[in-house]
Amino acid sequence: MKKSRILILIISILTITLLVSCSLGGSSGGGGGSSIIGGSGSDSSDDDSVVIPGHVHSYGAWETVIASTCNDFGSRSRTCSECENVQTEPLQPLGHNLTSYEGKAATCTEGGYAAYQTCSRCEYTTYTEIKAKGHKTSGTVKENSVAATCEATGSYESVAYCVTCKEEVSRNVVTVATLGHNLTSYAGKTATCVDDGYKAYKVCSRCSYTTYEVIEATGHNPGSAVKENQIAPTCEATGSFDYVVSCVTCGVELSRTEETIEALGHRLTLYEKKAATCTLPGYEAYESCSRCEHTTYEEIPALGHTIGEIVRENVVVATCETTGGYDEARYCTECNVELARTSYVLNALGHKSGSIVIENEIEASCVSEGSYDQVQYCTVCDAELIRKTNYENALGHSFSLGMCTRCDDIEAEGLSFILSDDGTYYILDSVGSCTLKTIVIPSKYKGLPVKSINGFGESNVENIYIPASVTYINQNNPFQNCAYLVGLDVAEDNTAYATIGSALASKDGTILLAYPRGLAASSTLDCFTAFGNTLQRIENYAFAYNTNLEAVDFTTVGAITLGDSAFYASPITSVLSTSLEAWLALSFEDFTSNPLHNGAELYFSDARVTSVTVENMTIPDYAFYGCSSIQFVTVEDISSIGNFAFAYCSSIFNVELEQVKLENRGIFANCDKLSRVDINGSSIHCIGKQCFADCDVLANINFDGTKTTWYSGEIDSSAFNGCNTITVHCSNGDITING
Repeated sequence: MKKSRILILIISILTITLLVSCSLGGSSGGGGGSSIIGGSGSDSSDDDSVVIPGHVHSYGAWETVIASTCNDFGSRSRTCSECENVQTEPLQPLGHNLTSYEGKAATCTEGGYAAYQTCSRCEYTTYTEIKAKGHKTSGTVKENSVAATCEATGSYESVAYCVTCKEEVSRNVVTVATLGHNLTSYAGKTATCVDDGYKAYKVCSRCSYTTYEVIEATGHNPGSAVKENQIAPTCEATGSFDYVVSCVTCGVELSRTEETIEALGHRLTLYEKKAATCTLPGYEAYESCSRCEHTTYEEIPALGHTIGEIVRENVVVATCETTGGYDEARYCTECNVELARTSYVLNALGHKSGSIVIENEIEASCVSEGSYDQVQYCTVCDAELIRKTNYENALGHSFSLGMCTRCDDIEAEGLSFILSDDGTYYILDSVGSCTLKTIVIPSKYKGLPVKSINGFGESNVENIYIPASVTYINQNNPFQNCAYLVGLDVAEDNTAYATIGSALASKDGTILLAYPRGLAASSTLDCFTAFGNTLQRIENYAFAYNTNLEAVDFTTVGAITLGDSAFYASPITSVLSTSLEAWLALSFEDFTSNPLHNGAELYFSDARVTSVTVENMTIPDYAFYGCSSIQFVTVEDISSIGNFAFAYCSSIFNVELEQVKLENRGIFANCDKLSRVDINGSSIHCIGKQCFADCDVLANINFDGTKTTWYSGEIDSSAFNGCNTITVHCSNGDITING
C-alpha cells in the first residue's frame, strides 16, 4: 500500500514538471513558447530534437493507470496528440461499500456473532464470533422409576437438563437394590396323633413369600397293656380288673378287657385264752382270718383297781417370780398303778416394784434412729421386772440445694470436688462414685460455695440439677459421656446459666453449652426453636455422642458459630437450612463442628442440595466438609475459599471456578469422585496446600491461561498429593501432573 502511494506521487511530480516546461516554451536562443522535447536545451546547435514554437497541448481522453481501491489512491493519465506529452493525476480512494448484517445470539451448543458490516469490493468486515455458552445444569431429576420389590431390583433414570435451553444433558440408569423380604416369624405347631402340625415359619408382609411347611399327624402308638379298676378278691368275694391299652403319645385309650379273680378263702390263725387284769380285759381261746375281719374272739372284762390312801408328792416352795405347789395321788393296792392325781398351785409371792429408770439412751441422727429403755427392778430380788425399748425415727437429711442443713452431708454422696487455687470455693471435678439417677449438685461443700463444674465423666445419671452458685461450666460439655442424661435443670436464680429447650445454655440464650444425650429427639428443630433469635454459638461437644440425633435443623437460627466437635460421633444423616446465604453465614471452628462431616446430606427449604453455585459470597472454613449430596460446584468472583471447604464431599464430580483463588488448605481434598475441574481467570491463579490431595479420579483440569501462566502461578508442591495422573488443558497445549 505504501509503495503504491509513493509511485503515484512520483508520476504526479513528473507530470507537473512536463506541463510547466510545455507552457514556458523557447530555447536558449530566445525563442518564446516553444517546447523542447528530448533535450536539455543547453546547446541548440548540437541538439537533434524538434522544436515546435508556441505549442499548446491537445490532450486526449483520460485513461486509468492504477485503479483506486477502498483504502488506496489510484491514478489516471492522458497524452498530447501532437507531442505525446503525458499528463497524470491521482484518483481518490473509493471508500468501503458496506452491507450491514444483524447479529446472531450464541446458544448452549452453537456459537453466534455480533451485528457486523462487510465491504462488497474488499475483504473488510467487522464480523466477531461469539462462543457457544455450554450447558448449565442445576441437579438431576428422577424419571421412569421402577419400584424395587422383595426379590427384584428397581431402577430410575437420573436425568440432568440444561437450565437455559432445557435440553437433556445426561441420563444415567440407577439401580435400586432389592428390598428383601419383610419377614414375620411364627412359632411352629407340633403334629399330634390325629392332627397335622407345621414347622416354625416366616411370612413376608409385602409379598406372598412364606416358608410354611405341614407336618403330618403321627398316628397312635399303642403302649403295653396296664391294669385299671382293680377290685381285689376277698376271702368270700371274687375280684376283677380291666386290661387297658393306650397310645403312649397322646394317652388316648385304644382298648379295654375285663378279667375276674376268684375269692381267696379265709386264712385262719388260732389264739390261746388270756386272763383279765385290773385294767385289761382277757379273752377265751379263738381263731381269726389274717385277710379279713372274720374272728371267733370273745372278751373277758377287766377286773378293776382297788383304790389306796392319798399321798402328797412333788412339793415346790413359791418365790417372788415362781409359783409353788404339790400333787395329791392315789395308787391301786393290787398293781400299784396310779389311779388319780390332783395338782395344787401355790401363788408366787410377787415382786415389789421399784421406780422406772432410763437406760441405753441413743440420740437420733439424720441417717440412724435413736432409742432408750424404760426399766423397773424388784426391790426384793433385784430382778428386772419391766424393760421397754422406745425408738425415735431417724431425722432424715434436710437437703437444701444438694446439702443437708443438719449434718453437712451432700445429697449426691460420692461426687468428687477439688479446692480452687485461692481456697475460696470448690470445683466439681467428676461424678466420682455417685450412682444416683438424679444428682443435685450442692451449692456448698465443706462450708464453701461450689462455683465451677470442670468435668463429670461417665455415669448412668438421668437428671442433673445445677444450683445458682455455679457460675462457670467447662466449655467442652462436661456431661458429654452421660449416655442416659435426659434433664439439665438450672436454678431459676442462676445468673450465668439457664435451661432452654432441654439444653444447657447461657443465661442470655446466646450460647448452647450441652444437650442431654439420653433424649430421644431425632432433630434439633424443637431445641433451636426454643432459643428464638438469640442463639449465637453452639459450644464445643454440645451435641457429641447423641446417638438419637439424625437431623440438624438450622432453619430457625441466624448466623451462629459452631464450636470444636459440636456434633462429634452423632449419627446425623440430614442437615437443613433455609438458603445458601443462610448456610454460608454459619462459622465452623473445626470439621467436627459441621454436622455434615460424617457424610450427611444438605437440604435448603426441604430441597436436597445437589448443586452449589456461589457468587460474590464468602465461603467459610469447613463450609461443606463431608457433605454427601453435592455433585456440582460453581464458584465465581470470590477472592478465596475457606480451608477444607469442600473436603471429603463424596459425590462431587465437577467443579467450575471463575475468578477464584484456591490459596487455602485442603479445599477439595479427598473428593474421591471429582473427575473434572474448570479454572477460569488465570490472572489470579493460585492452588494452596493439599488443595486436591487424594482426589483419586481427578483426570482433567481445563485452564483458560497458557502453560507459562500455569507454571508462574502459586501452586504448592502438596496441592495434588495422592492423585493419579492429571492433564491440565491450557490455551496453548497440555501439561501433565503426576500426583
